[in-house]
Amino acid sequence: MHASLRILVSMIREKQPRILDAGCGTGIPASLIGKITPSADLYLLDNSSAMIAESRKSWPNSLRLPVWVRGNALSMPLKGGQFDAVLACHMIKFISDRVAFFKEVTRLLKPRGILFIVTYDPQDLHSQLFHKYFPSYLRLDLQCHPKISQLYRELGETSFQVQETRKVPYRYYFRTRKQLLSFVSTRPFSTFMNYSQRQFDEAFVQFRRRVEIELPEKHILNECRQTCISAYSQD
Repeated sequence: MHASLRILVSMIREKQPRILDAGCGTGIPASLIGKITPSADLYLLDNSSAMIAESRKSWPNSLRLPVWVRGNALSMPLKGGQFDAVLACHMIKFISDRVAFFKEVTRLLKPRGILFIVTYDPQDLHSQLFHKYFPSYLRLDLQCHPKISQLYRELGETSFQVQETRKVPYRYYFRTRKQLLSFVSTRPFSTFMNYSQRQFDEAFVQFRRRVEIELPEKHILNECRQTCISAYSQD
């Protein structure tokens, strides 16, 4: 994640940029931006009170406090034309009307402001350990992640011009199978919220069986890629 967010920060020329994390979740991406560029004026928006509360609770004491805002990404309660960049980190898959979202981001950005999308290309999902050994999770993620070509078309319907697309590698490392199983049991990915507790428990039993048979006891490494799209507002 650090590498992806460094790309965003490197594109911003302002010494004290104002950056909005739309769909901030637990606030981890925004806190990483705060560490990379401590002078940033950060806004964190989410439609979930629980996510806002969690991001407040986990925000590092060493960083400047951001502004937290509860609101819908399709109609954000924020003044227009004030942001140098808007981050959409692994939230595009939840947007019911992406063109409407892109238009709303245009409203919020300064002229030539940056929309920075971090997402998964559906064709890269198959290489993820969690998807390989958790087939129902793969099916759900394939359904909700748009193709990159579709995102290009939708951005083109608004005032955005795609500047750059990068595939950024990252890795998951677990010292033991037990650590991996413990991690997945916490339902760490947002797509897992689509499961009822019973559905997740049943799928997790199958996941555990496959992991115990097919993966080594120690030193489990999974290398993946996420796609980063930077687009400039032409308004």
